[in-house]
Amino acid sequence: MSQSVLRIDPRPIRGRPFAPGNPGRRPGSVNRSTKMVAELIREAAADLTRVLIECALARDMAAMKILAARFLPKHRALDLELPKISSSGDAVVALAAIFEAVASGRVTVDEATALTALIEAHNRSIAINQFESRLQALEKQVVCAK
Repeated sequence: MSQSVLRIDPRPIRGRPFAPGNPGRRPGSVNRSTKMVAELIREAAADLTRVLIECALARDMAAMKILAARFLPKHRALDLELPKISSSGDAVVALAAIFEAVASGRVTVDEATALTALIEAHNRSIAINQFESRLQALEKQVVCAK
């Protein structure tokens, strides 16, 4: 005995979301009602912000969270003096300064990790630049020897 299955999904079985020749909405396009709401919010932004601040001052925790998420900086500026990095030796000195700052509590481990990644990327770019310079010099020597 075979049972028939009632399909509720209007899409074709192969999973195509639109009929042939209909590519659907262009990427990045926005619904007309979404545009209208965004425009209304933009026009009332100053008043909405004022009300949000008043709610936060009245100890509304949700309003405080919104203000903190939108307007307070997520990261602080670090007051850490690092040497100019133009060689691997300079990178070692900079990393030592970062480790010392973490040990003294002036910089968090997360901040040190971000700084270390920047120094590592900068050091790689220096190494690539030096490699290219040496390669070009060798290529000139080979061309001159011919």
